Amino acid sequence: MLFAPFTVLPALLWWLVPVLVVARIVAWHRPSPLAWAGIALSVWFPTTLLHTVHGNPFIWAVMAVAMATRWGWPGALVLLKPTLLPFALVGVRRKAWWVALGGLTLVSLAFLPLWGDYVTVLRNARGSGGLLYSVQEFPAMAIPVFAWLGSERRRTTAPRPRADPMP
Repeated sequence: MLFAPFTVLPALLWWLVPVLVVARIVAWHRPSPLAWAGIALSVWFPTTLLHTVHGNPFIWAVMAVAMATRWGWPGALVLLKPTLLPFALVGVRRKAWWVALGGLTLVSLAFLPLWGDYVTVLRNARGSGGLLYSVQEFPAMAIPVFAWLGSERRRTTAPRPRADPMP
């Protein structure tokens, strides 16, 4: 489903859309200097640049995590690559995340016969780490998480006062 639009769209959009969305959301968070250090280390990590330049689909999962730090529900889309499960949990506390997971589950039912093949491929990928083969993508996936956790917006937002039940 992710690849189909790019049969007609310009190839450059494959990279531009996720990179620009992640950059915009990271900037929106106004990360602290410590968060920027984490982001810089994540970008500097060799597989981050390598996979991004080569157009690995994980760049779209990074975008989903970035969007989840703002709206919650896109985090469920990270489960399109189940080996990135920990990052799919960004936004899990929002009702919209669960609705998105339900929609993703319904769409995934159409591909049910292929899930056995996916498990077989993972089992056969022993030289690549098997179920842990996506660990090399964790630093890039952490970029929006660093921005979110170190967000100046989180520290400057005062809690809303509760309405007093008694007049």
